[in-house]
Amino acid sequence: MKLSIIIPLYNSQKYIRTTIESVLQQTYPHWELILVNDGSTDNTRDIVEPYVRKYRSISYYEKDNGGIADARNFGLTSLNSESESVMFLDHDDCLVPDAIETLIEAWYHNTGMIGAHGMQSFIDADGKRYRGTDGEIWSMDRHAVIKGKLTALPVSSPTSFPSSAYHNCMASPGVAIIHKRYIQKTGFFDQDMTPCDDWDYWLRLLELGNISFLNKVTLLHRRHEDNISNDVVTMDLATKKVRRKHRSSMIFSSEHRRIMTYSSRFWFQNLARTQWRQARAELTVGHIIRSMKHVTHAISHTQSSWGIY
Repeated sequence: MKLSIIIPLYNSQKYIRTTIESVLQQTYPHWELILVNDGSTDNTRDIVEPYVRKYRSISYYEKDNGGIADARNFGLTSLNSESESVMFLDHDDCLVPDAIETLIEAWYHNTGMIGAHGMQSFIDADGKRYRGTDGEIWSMDRHAVIKGKLTALPVSSPTSFPSSAYHNCMASPGVAIIHKRYIQKTGFFDQDMTPCDDWDYWLRLLELGNISFLNKVTLLHRRHEDNISNDVVTMDLATKKVRRKHRSSMIFSSEHRRIMTYSSRFWFQNLARTQWRQARAELTVGHIIRSMKHVTHAISHTQSSWGIY
C-alpha cells in the first residue's frame, strides 16, 4: 500500500528538517511526501529544496498564503494516482520510526475500517519528550454518549463519529492514515473551521465508517510557543464553531445532528463540573478572586451545555 503524506509549510524553518527526517527514517518504504509551502517568508524553501533534489519520493509546491486548510486542500489535489492512503502531518511534528508500518498492520488486522490511528506523545521545542503522559491521556480519552450515558470505549473499540463528537482524540492529524477512497468522498477541508478544520474533517470522514484505534504512540507532537493551541480563546471559539456546524447544519442527517447535540451537552457539563470543583478549592484556601474566575467559566460552560454558544 502506497501512502501519501501531506505537510503544509508556513515559516517552518525551525522544525521542518526534523519532520522530514522522521519520514525518511520510516521502516515502511512505500510512501510519497507532498510539501506545500503556503507563502512562507522565512528560509523554508532553502531547507527543503535539497531533500526534493535528492529524493524522488518528495515533491514540493509553492502557493500564495491561504492558511493551513487551504494548503492541505492543495496537497489533496496533488496526490499520486497510485497512492491508496493519506496522512496529514504537521510541519513541526515527528513520526516514530515504525509509525507507518504499525498503523498499516493495525488497519489490515481490523477489516472494515476506513483507516487507523495511534496515539500522540508530547515533545518540547528541542525535541525532548515531556515527563508524564498528557499526550497519551488525550489520545486515550475516547468516550461516547450511549443510551443517554457517557461511556468509556475499550481499547478494542474503533474511533467512531459519536466518540469524536464528544472529544477529538485525533487532535494531531499525523496520528492517522486514511484510505484514499474515503478521503476523496469526504472532500476538502473547510477553511471556515480553522484552526479546528482537522476536527471538522474527522467528523465528516467518520460518517463514512470507523477508524481502527492502536494503543501505541506513533506521533511526537511538538509543543512550543508558536502553537495555535496556546491561544485558549481562539481554540475555544473554533471548537464551538465546529460543534454549531455539526449540530445544526442541514447538510448533515438528523441523527448526526442529534449525536453532536447530546455529545456537546455532556462535554460542556463535564467542563462546568471541573470549573466548579476548582472554584471551591480556591475558595477553601481563601483565593476569592481566583475562585470567581472559575465560577465565571463554570457558568459559561453550563450555558454552552444548553446550546448557548
